[in-house]
Amino acid sequence: MNTNQQTLRQNMIKKSCDDQWLIIELIGLIILIIGFGVLYGAYQISIAYIFIVIGLILLVVGAVMEFVTKKIENTIKVKGNKYNAQKPEKKKQEKRGPSKLKVAAVQE
Repeated sequence: MNTNQQTLRQNMIKKSCDDQWLIIELIGLIILIIGFGVLYGAYQISIAYIFIVIGLILLVVGAVMEFVTKKIENTIKVKGNKYNAQKPEKKKQEKRGPSKLKVAAVQE
């Protein structure tokens, strides 16, 4: 039961890590929209550019880190399966007799 709880905790942590980059992207998108709104309204153009740049940076960072996180998870899964998997037992090959062609050649 204890290992089940640990597995559930690990899955919850993974989900929260996956969501964290998505949240950063959403914040970046909201800031970007605010920046374009300020630019469209022509209130403070310099502030609008700052909002747009910050929003773009957050969007790019969130997307790149989400991609990197998925790549790392896939790499860990592949290596985990590769090294931790149980190796199948090798079947002992039965000793075979002479092939049919050799037997036929000898009999002739």
